[in-house]
Amino acid sequence: MNKSILLIDENLRFAQNLQQYFQAQDALTNVDVVTGAAGCQAMSKQQLANYKMVLTTPENYAVLKEQLAAHVVVLLYAGVIPAEYQDFYKVSKLVALDEIYREVISLYAKTQNLISVSRDQKKTKVVSFFSPTGGSGKTSIALLTANILAEMGKRVLFIPLEDFNDRRLLYGAAEATGSLEQLFTGADMTAAIRYELNQLTAKNPQTNLHYLIGLESPEDKAAVETEDWQKFLELLQKETDYEYVVLDLSIAEVFFRRHWIEQSDYVFCIGAKGYMEGLMFEKGMKYFCRRYPEQLELYGVVNSAKHSASQSGIDPSSFKAFCELGYDPQMKAVAGEEVVFPMDSGIAGRMRNFIYSVMER
Repeated sequence: MNKSILLIDENLRFAQNLQQYFQAQDALTNVDVVTGAAGCQAMSKQQLANYKMVLTTPENYAVLKEQLAAHVVVLLYAGVIPAEYQDFYKVSKLVALDEIYREVISLYAKTQNLISVSRDQKKTKVVSFFSPTGGSGKTSIALLTANILAEMGKRVLFIPLEDFNDRRLLYGAAEATGSLEQLFTGADMTAAIRYELNQLTAKNPQTNLHYLIGLESPEDKAAVETEDWQKFLELLQKETDYEYVVLDLSIAEVFFRRHWIEQSDYVFCIGAKGYMEGLMFEKGMKYFCRRYPEQLELYGVVNSAKHSASQSGIDPSSFKAFCELGYDPQMKAVAGEEVVFPMDSGIAGRMRNFIYSVMER
């Protein structure tokens, strides 16, 4: 399969040397060179869609970030890279061409297929989203991540377990993306869990993203024993063809029941930008870490879509990896209002890069 990569760089000699090296190593690697941001801006959306990955400089990306929101972006730089791009993949232009080649091809393979194990070994990955503070945009980011994974061709089941989750968000996303399909509701979660799970794969196998609703209220969850919930996750992992289950967890689900976090492969902790929000987040995370000292796969995300404050107040070193989503005034979001992030937005682009960087093959 041809690997199509777009290289945007003003240094034509460097760009041509890199292009020739890539193609000498692998004839199926197609690297096209554009000299400068203006050349990329002149390309149509259809032309850009031919490239999964873009190599460029931080300066060019600052101009092109909206145009490249749907791409995996690797930043080529010399010297110190700006702090706002620390969560991107980065390769110094000062290193040897073979080192750049190895880094980029390794990343390209990861973006094409996050899970590269055989069907016999395959285990559904559980991806949980948690926030110790309300109004951080956790549900919107969880749903965005589910859409990104489905966009990559992964089979995804999205399960909202937030007690006060706005059902309109799910309906809005279904209308906006056309990719969501409702399966069954909490009223169906009885002793017949195994039967229901066996029906999941029979419903529109060509649809990558499904969602299960009706489990938001404490009454619905209390009607099903904890032991059954544990069986539910185990059956999902063993008996369906879902590659990812994305859980939107409430504070109660995290602090009063252990099985969701204990069975999670990835835990994304969502915080909001702002000084007081950061203090509340740090306090909640200290309690989380005391409750789950063995949980090492913690990933931090600061959502500044609703808040343009200059400080986040959250310590990035507390996490295995950390990402700050950019403020986007076009979202016109306010506290307490849920937003479906467009898949071609800058925020979606930053989250897409972060997902590619932390989801191991």
